[in-house]
Amino acid sequence: MIPQRMALPGHRPCPICGHATSQPLHAMRFTLPAGSPLPAAYNIVACAMCGFVYADTTGSLEDYDRYYAEFSHYEDPAIATGGGEQAFDRQRLAETAAWIAAHVATDARVLDIGCGNGGLLQALRDLGFTHLAGMDPSAGCVARLQARGFEALQGWLGGRPAGQTRFDLVILSHVLEHVLEPRAALASLRDWLTPAGYVYVETPNAERYAEFPSVPFYYFDSEHINHFERYGLENLARSTGFLTHAAGNKTLALMGGHAYPAVYALLSVAESTAPVLPNDAARVAVTAYVAQSTQASHLPDGLLNALAAGRPIALWGAGSQAQRLLQDEAMAAARIIAVVDGDRNKQGSQFAGCTVAAPSVGLIGLPEDCVVVIAAALVAEQILAIYRAMGLPYEYVID
Repeated sequence: MIPQRMALPGHRPCPICGHATSQPLHAMRFTLPAGSPLPAAYNIVACAMCGFVYADTTGSLEDYDRYYAEFSHYEDPAIATGGGEQAFDRQRLAETAAWIAAHVATDARVLDIGCGNGGLLQALRDLGFTHLAGMDPSAGCVARLQARGFEALQGWLGGRPAGQTRFDLVILSHVLEHVLEPRAALASLRDWLTPAGYVYVETPNAERYAEFPSVPFYYFDSEHINHFERYGLENLARSTGFLTHAAGNKTLALMGGHAYPAVYALLSVAESTAPVLPNDAARVAVTAYVAQSTQASHLPDGLLNALAAGRPIALWGAGSQAQRLLQDEAMAAARIIAVVDGDRNKQGSQFAGCTVAAPSVGLIGLPEDCVVVIAAALVAEQILAIYRAMGLPYEYVID
């Protein structure tokens, strides 16, 4: 057992070993879009038995299934990653495809679950793979897959689709961090695979969060509820009847020159399950990241001055950074009069008491003393360039 202080029973058992008690590491709170089925609060905890770090969410399987089917922000190809629309995204997908091609034959039958708009499938096609299929809960993503000429299934992890043959490779790239019950999800894939089949898994790497700081608590949002690192992935594999055939760390290039830590593994089917091996690496690393984020967590002076003066606020951004920002105590009295976002999937939704609009519409005709607050973790500079090009008179602040 991992040495712990204040180990308490939680809402959610450990998603790796099933233990019921955990050590709280940090409390997260979010302001979510109206109608979102996800919980607006949870604790980041470390399992008292195996050390795995996860969100002690009260959400159900049905809540998360509905969210990814109805509230997906991976649909808009102009905004979402995973479709290969931007050069940095194509590059990281090409690198992943090349690694897979070095381990799996190009005549393999491949299924990418949670494939979004199919960028990794396209990268594999470019390398000569010919039997490619994608599965996603979003109807919009499925339609784009079909338009790109891929076999497309609307669905999610669970029972193998009726009538489908088994696959030589199933891909879960940046999927398992979103899954409420990753052990059951991975175990179910044994029925999807040929006897010599593989599962390729890639997730954010919690052991390296502090090496790649962005905005405070960037790696904690309403969607990412499992914080894997290599030990966590290997424990998940052995507990569900898989062997780790190969594994490693990587650094992903993101928009705006930002970098993102990831861990990956290629799994093969084992003869039986094996015990989880306790490891404290994730708890130690995430505790350090929480301390780092807490020290850096403060609102910019320009925003504090605007709030003190009671000036109206136009919020540019309705994503994770805005959802964290609005939970700051100083934002309680904020006069938010407009919310804009370039993601077409967010436009028309209700957030912070406003209808989210396109920037070209929502920022027109606001009071002269309005302050535009740019709340975006990775693309703030790009948004600022767009804002300046619009020639609007309002003062702006980057959070």
